[in-house]
Parts: sequence; C-alpha cells; structure tokens
Amino acid sequence: MRVARQLHLAAALLVAALIVLPGASAQAAGSVREYQWYLPGLELASAHKVSKGEGQIVAVIDSGVDATHPDLADRVLPGHGIGADAAVDGREDSGESGHGTAMASIIAGGGLDKYHLLGVAPQAQILPISLGPSITSDEVAQGIRWAVDNGATVINLSLGSTHPGTANDDEIQAVRYAIDHNVVLVAAAGNNQVQGDRVASPGNIPGVLTVSGLDRNGQLWTGSCVGPEVVLAAPAVEVIAGVPERVSDNGYVITDGTSAASALAAGTVALVRSAYPELDAANVIERLLATATDLGPSGRDEQYGFGEIQPAAALNAEVATVTDYPIATPTADRAAKSGDERSQWRVDRNAGERMMLTGILVVGVLLLFSFAGWALWQGFRRRHLEVVEREQVVPAPRSGGEVYGSSPRQSTAPHQ
Repeated sequence: MRVARQLHLAAALLVAALIVLPGASAQAAGSVREYQWYLPGLELASAHKVSKGEGQIVAVIDSGVDATHPDLADRVLPGHGIGADAAVDGREDSGESGHGTAMASIIAGGGLDKYHLLGVAPQAQILPISLGPSITSDEVAQGIRWAVDNGATVINLSLGSTHPGTANDDEIQAVRYAIDHNVVLVAAAGNNQVQGDRVASPGNIPGVLTVSGLDRNGQLWTGSCVGPEVVLAAPAVEVIAGVPERVSDNGYVITDGTSAASALAAGTVALVRSAYPELDAANVIERLLATATDLGPSGRDEQYGFGEIQPAAALNAEVATVTDYPIATPTADRAAKSGDERSQWRVDRNAGERMMLTGILVVGVLLLFSFAGWALWQGFRRRHLEVVEREQVVPAPRSGGEVYGSSPRQSTAPHQ
C-alpha cells in the first residue's frame, strides 16, 4: 500500500521561524538592500551585466505566492493549487509565515530601488504552485509534474519530508519526469533542528540539485542538514525576504535556513538558462558545479557538495560541455530508497575522472598487447614462409633421375 507522507513548508521544517525586522520598518532601520549582505559575495552586480533571468519560468512549489507584493509586480504568472486548502491559481499565500512569497522574492524580486528586494533573477517569472499549509508527498509529486507541463524551466522546492531518508515512488517518478523534460530541480537540504542531520525528500532524490546552508562567514550553517546528496551550498543566515503584509507590516522578514539557500541557487539556474538558452539541463548544472567555490575537503563533500554557488562565474567562465547528467539521476524503475542506501546515490566527480583515466590506461595496455601479438604473428609468418620456400627448392641430381622434393605446405590464416 502506498502511503502519502506528510510534508511541511520550510517555514516550519527547513528554516527557523521567519522573524520580522526590528523597528517600525525596514526603511527606518536601513534600506532593504543593506540587509542583502550576500549580494557582494555572489557578485550579482557583475552577473546582472550578463543575465537577469529573462525568459525563464521558475516554479515555486510552496504555500502559494502573494502576487500583490510590490517586489513581485508583473512577475507572478497564473499558477495552480493542489489540495482543498490551496489557492486555486497559486497567486495567494495561504501559509502562516508567507513562505512561498519569501522564496519567490529571493528568486525574482524586482529591486526597483534600495528600498526593495533585489532577487537573483529579477527578470524571471514565477509560476506559483500552492500546496496549502498542509502538504503531502503526493501533492509535491503532482506539483512537479504540473510545473513541467506548464512551462517551468526551473523548479524550486524549499520544503521537505518529516521522515528524512525516504522518498516515495511518486516523487521519484516526478523527478524523473522533470529531468526527462529538461527541467532543473533545486531543493533545500533541510534544517537539522527539525528533521535530524539527514537530507529528506525531495532533496535526497537523485537528480535534484540539493543545497546546504552557509553562515555569514562562508562556513557551514550549524542548522543545515548534510549528506552525500548535497550538491551545492549557498547563504542561509539572516536572508531578507518579502512576505504578505499580514505577516509583516513592512512586507519583509529575516530568515535563517536552507530554504533561502535553495531559492538563491534556483535563481542562479535561471540566470544561466537565460544566458545560454542552447544548453540542456545537464550543462546548466555543470556550469554551476564547475564554477562553485570549493569549500571543506577538496572536491565534493557531504557538507558543501561541490562548493558555494558563484552566479557571475557560472555566467562568464569557459566550461566544457558534458554529455552525461553531472549528478545522479533516478532510473525509471527505481523504488523508494531508505536512508541506509543513500551512499549509493553519491556522484563523486573525482572518482569518475579516476575511472576514466583507468579505462584509458586499460585500453592502452590492451592495444599494446594486441600490437605485440600482431608483431609476433607477422614474425612467425615470415619465418614460416622462408622455411617453406627453402623446402621447395631441391637441387637437381648430378646424373639423371627424378627429383624428389617436398610438396608445398599449406598455411592457414588466423581467424580474424
């Protein structure tokens, strides 16, 4: 019997409670832009000279998105609601903390001036998919499929299961569906104070670009879940976000958690897809991986994945194209995996390179032996023919009579 597991929005699961800015308003304490401490580190000013996400549709599967928020004006498309407690078109935020609106603003806030939030991809459009305040894994799977069928190029999943280490088959198949349709899925790794240290679904499903959280010093945020499923890392502490006025009078909150890290990464994907429309999802992801700032142990690790996202570098660097998906993908018939099996999903690019070099070495050795065998055979064949020719030349008798000699020997060519 298939069980629809309960999930929660990141406001309850993946982030600490959204905290209203101190003081009467953000403007009174300083401009909104001043609260965006992570902008210089991500070099967004440089990135926006190349791309602002134009032409990209980022699906936000969450509590819905407040389409009236000033930072999201003209950026929220008609969406979809799944479940009786969801907004029909997704353009209202039914979550207590306004979580869906917060994620949408981090991704695509317009940044009209310093008193408004600047998103990573301010010219991208948001496709809101509301699951209401009460979410199940079945609804997440439906949301992914609906997003794919309605034009999403990127899907942000700042939510997760209350049962870390598990993913049901519907979710896995939905992820497979998105990958098969060239859509990039980005998910939060999760917050350990809620679900323990392990990454929960959908972040633990192979093929999902799962993001852990960093603090203001660029170190792993102590509240972030970690594991072999982590692909990248992004800021997750004191991130300002837009919310409905019923949540905060000034329309902004400060949030801690990997939900914000996921949104920042999703916005970066939109930038790259806009700048390189000819690239498929695999090569878009490869650009993020190849240009990430390596943190922690060299290469991919369970805390930071391949490292911190670098939007400007992902847009400007020379990156070789790939033919294979750079992170693990679920097979068509994969069953739900347990946490004990999660190590099987890890993709170690360094190990892959070692395997490739080993393969080249093996092929080289085989070719060398093949050439040596061929040379030996040719030498043997020449000697054999010389012997045959000598045996066929018999001197004539000195005084008549028949000449007795050997018949030519037959030689059989080796099987090719």
